[in-house]
Amino acid sequence: LQQTTLQENTLSRSIVWFKCNPVLNNTLLLPSYTGPIIPVDWPYIPLIVEYSKSVNSDLEITNGTTLSNILHYLILLEHCHGDIISTTCTPATARLTRIMCAFLIGSDLFLEPDIHSCLSSLLHHFSSLSLDFTFVIPGLPSFHDLYSSLLEQFAAVSYGDQLFSIYIMLPLQQKHSSSFRKAFWFDYSHILRIITLTHTQLSLSVDSFLYPIEQEWDLLEQYLRVLASGTLHTERNPFLFLIAVHHIHSFIFHEEAEQNGESIGIENERTKEVIVKRQTNKDLRKCLLQQVIHVPNKTLQHTILLYSSTCKDGGLDLADTLSDSQILVMATLGQSPPSDLQS
Repeated sequence: LQQTTLQENTLSRSIVWFKCNPVLNNTLLLPSYTGPIIPVDWPYIPLIVEYSKSVNSDLEITNGTTLSNILHYLILLEHCHGDIISTTCTPATARLTRIMCAFLIGSDLFLEPDIHSCLSSLLHHFSSLSLDFTFVIPGLPSFHDLYSSLLEQFAAVSYGDQLFSIYIMLPLQQKHSSSFRKAFWFDYSHILRIITLTHTQLSLSVDSFLYPIEQEWDLLEQYLRVLASGTLHTERNPFLFLIAVHHIHSFIFHEEAEQNGESIGIENERTKEVIVKRQTNKDLRKCLLQQVIHVPNKTLQHTILLYSSTCKDGGLDLADTLSDSQILVMATLGQSPPSDLQS
């Protein structure tokens, strides 16, 4: 006992309790506990339990009724007591990841009408909340692992389901890490064909996928690659087609976007850094423009070069000819515009 690290008063109380001497015991109450009695995400525990069953082949497989009841319960909490859930439960991103696990329960339970309707209602709710997929989610090593599982499940059993498509589009907004866009466009490029979303089916702003303009060179090249290969088609994959065309065109012609408002002439060292950055960016823009010019599909080439904006119906608004400013940009990048695109 002399070697114990317990404080003397703690040790004395322990001896009194051990000898069951009520005369010397000041209280029978336990010390105050400041932590939560149950996990803060307790409303989502039933969903996590069902997900655990689905990944453990030794446990009973979840049935549609059970999953449906859980989702109805979560809808009730989120819609009717959203203010309480937001302040007492885990952040919105962590709660959404629990909801996403419903797509991984069973093989295709999410396609059952009642479950599908519940997931749609929850998607509409979470789309209006602020999400941050870099947030450390309790019980999850990283969201990237879960996202990869979702993409694998989508490829295996989704049948191009529109609702599932929207869920996996959530982390692809430009404000989120490019690692999700790279996983989607590179590692799982084989699912691009079956994502047939239009902008009207999204519960998110189209601009959140278009701005800020993509600056990742490997992604820009991949956008052009999937367009040139015919993987994406404007009729079959209108929204993904729009994303790819928009970022390629904007990276080439919108020089002010990639400068990010930087100005030259404040400090010598800073000026040198900006000049180097602009020259590197100019070289990349020139390289991408050359690749567009050499695309065999002239219709695709004209679509990228003449892209003007997004139509109200979600389509691509194309100009009749290249503007004077665009011709000047192409000349600056050392490329002559196609003769059939000049006025």
